[in-house]
Amino acid sequence: MPAGWPTIAEAAQTELLQRLPGKWRIDPKPYAGLTDVTRVPVTCGILTARQIAITELTVTELSGHIRTRALRAVEVLEAFAARAAIAHQLVFCLTDWFYEEGLRRAKELDDILDNGGQPLGPLHGVPVALKAT
Repeated sequence: MPAGWPTIAEAAQTELLQRLPGKWRIDPKPYAGLTDVTRVPVTCGILTARQIAITELTVTELSGHIRTRALRAVEVLEAFAARAAIAHQLVFCLTDWFYEEGLRRAKELDDILDNGGQPLGPLHGVPVALKAT
């Protein structure tokens, strides 16, 4: 008999958790009783102060810093991916993980600006996450 949806969903979540880099893993047990985990990425000790600052910038600020090269797309991606990985371990907010693809694209976008090219639009280098409902 085929597996039911709870079994399939659990297997998919387990597989996704295993794909998250070890450097961004947390022990979710200490946070199990919390009703608000929004500050855990900031307080768990995984993100650097710079990564926290990056992930708290507005889209306009991020875009401007990437264009002026004050921030690199790769650095921005790393910060947001780390924060998303931490959040996922607490609330299972991700349905898939495209970190490697994002990293490759961020490097390409940095190379464009490093070689004197123009930004490829207003969100050049700004990570984007999509929510499917």
